[in-house]
Amino acid sequence: MNGAERFLRAARGGRVDRPPVWLMRQAGRYLPEYQALRKEHSFVECCTTPALAQEISLQPWRRFGMDGVVVFCDILMPLTAMGIEFSIDDGEGPSLSPAVTTREAAARLRVPTAKHEYHYVKVALQELRTTLGEQAAVIGFAGGPWTVAMYLFAGGRLHDRTAVKRALLQHRPLLDALIEKITPMLSEYLVEQMRAGAQVVQIFESWGGVLTAAEFADIAVPPLRTIIDHVHSATDRRAPTILYCNGSAHLMTELATTGADVLSIDHETDLHVARTHTDAALQGNLDPALLCNGTPDAIRTATMRMCKSGGTTGYIANLGHGVIKETPMENVGAFVETVQAFT
Repeated sequence: MNGAERFLRAARGGRVDRPPVWLMRQAGRYLPEYQALRKEHSFVECCTTPALAQEISLQPWRRFGMDGVVVFCDILMPLTAMGIEFSIDDGEGPSLSPAVTTREAAARLRVPTAKHEYHYVKVALQELRTTLGEQAAVIGFAGGPWTVAMYLFAGGRLHDRTAVKRALLQHRPLLDALIEKITPMLSEYLVEQMRAGAQVVQIFESWGGVLTAAEFADIAVPPLRTIIDHVHSATDRRAPTILYCNGSAHLMTELATTGADVLSIDHETDLHVARTHTDAALQGNLDPALLCNGTPDAIRTATMRMCKSGGTTGYIANLGHGVIKETPMENVGAFVETVQAFT
């Protein structure tokens, strides 16, 4: 069974020979070849130059042979099509200018015409699909509406859970307006990625875990459902959708109502517990701190335990969050190789 077939069959809830495996943030800063490339090119240049994005996307696959290859980009990049300037500082994180702090500013955001936007992502996806064939599934992605709206409001500088809750309590009408404005953009952005070559897409609702279950059901679920329904209808359900929400142990019931084909589980959520809340396929959920700081033997043991819990039907092996920058490559190898040897 080739990598793409294994990945897509598992994402659709099917039985496979072993769990497919990839890692969130698998392309990037823990790799020396990425670090060497970044000495010559800025982060934004890497995202917006298809040849560079393709090269970075393929770097971990060449080393470890994952079953999925995610296109290199950032969840905030599509905002440039709405008139927002995006930059990133390796020490400080993303910056958006101008921050959108009034409903008038939200109304002024440009509505992009998807067919003529995001050219860099689409070309990178096309080239990845051509290069990989069926060796690995090509993965596209976008941020979730709640998460992207919060970054817009904060100007990209979003590090504090308390600040997120304060914004929700003090600026709910504005955040609702932002979500309403960006949801159609994110929907079309994902569809365009699929048309360009992505075989599966993941939505990162990274700040969803800050919300209570009631808040998540009220604020985040309706736009997520809109996006997922649109993706399914535009692609005749050929391309599975994965939904990731960090800190989501208390949100499993609500996540299951979004219609996502796969729920990506963080490392604080037990896979067996997650199974009781949804019929969707599951993805996850090794603790990235263990991957970064544990020994290869400890990682192998934990990965084997995780795979036994996930099984070979409707399960994709991954982390509970992204790869930490300082993660040793031999630890990534131990993780991937253990999944590849699982039967």
